[in-house]
Amino acid sequence: MLKGVDTNLAFYTVSPHPSPEIKHLSLTQLAIQNGASVFGRTMPNFFADKFGVLNVLALVSFGTGVMVFTLFGISTAGTVVVFAILYGFFSGGCKYSFSSGFFTSSPILFGF
Repeated sequence: MLKGVDTNLAFYTVSPHPSPEIKHLSLTQLAIQNGASVFGRTMPNFFADKFGVLNVLALVSFGTGVMVFTLFGISTAGTVVVFAILYGFFSGGCKYSFSSGFFTSSPILFGF
């Protein structure tokens, strides 16, 4: 699961489009995606204290899956930017909430 989330989708969103304005967004999309990932790594952890780690992990995993399916509807430069922000946020939360969700699901196994 984490290998698919870690895949950089900047090249998948811009490669099939013949429009030159969208093709020039690949590096910009990568920077936007990594910037939004910073907020995705920190903000879900605050909510995990209140609502539970596994609940937040399920929410951000669902959001990441929805964003992968919206990849097929990208047609303009504005939608590329919105996709980069939302996918960066959700994938960052999914990557960094996974380890804490893994350890809370079985505390006896790890001896904590």
